[in-house]
Amino acid sequence: MAFSDRFQHWAGLLNSQLTQVLAETETLHWEIEAVHKDVKEIADDVKALKQSMATLMARFDLSAQVKVNDEFTHHNSTSLKLIKAAIAELKALPSPHPSVVIMAGSLLSSTGDIAAAESLFEKAQNLAQKPAEKALASFNLFQVRLRKQAYTQALADLQTAIEIDRHYALHDVSKYPIVQLLGAGGMGCVFLCHDQWGEKKWICGCLPTGASLFRDGVY
Repeated sequence: MAFSDRFQHWAGLLNSQLTQVLAETETLHWEIEAVHKDVKEIADDVKALKQSMATLMARFDLSAQVKVNDEFTHHNSTSLKLIKAAIAELKALPSPHPSVVIMAGSLLSSTGDIAAAESLFEKAQNLAQKPAEKALASFNLFQVRLRKQAYTQALADLQTAIEIDRHYALHDVSKYPIVQLLGAGGMGCVFLCHDQWGEKKWICGCLPTGASLFRDGVY
């Protein structure tokens, strides 16, 4: 009888614990469903925001990659309000995608808000998991820091971009490795370089498109 009593006691405990586990499993199921729903909503929000930004950028001939002539973009009050609204939506996202952050930075760069654009490109650079996104964020940092005349930082950003993807190089850096960024203006950048043997120094002027303007020996 003692064993029977103990068995019934254990069975009761087991049944109670099983009931609790089932209840917690059901709760967990609904929590997972809620998370899936939240993730889908966030993904939809990101997609919609990306589309609205792409539409804005197309209207003003902008792209995710900052170009030198972007600073001459003429925005009106309506476009500035739309950009401001897009940035507010971006800030509301719990985990913005790097590509969206880069697009937002490009839009802000075209308005002349260099500090805000720089901050977003830095954020994208840190968030980026894909090399292509990190390279693009770095190149955009190079462009906005040129406009700030922060040449040391700008060169570091350019070299980061080039290390990931050589197409960001403004000249043949394997033949003329960069020593220093001397300056920049409307016509492009001027680099102090040395040749591949390290025997001579050269001045290399480059257009924003990557075309070399000139090379002149410096001794």
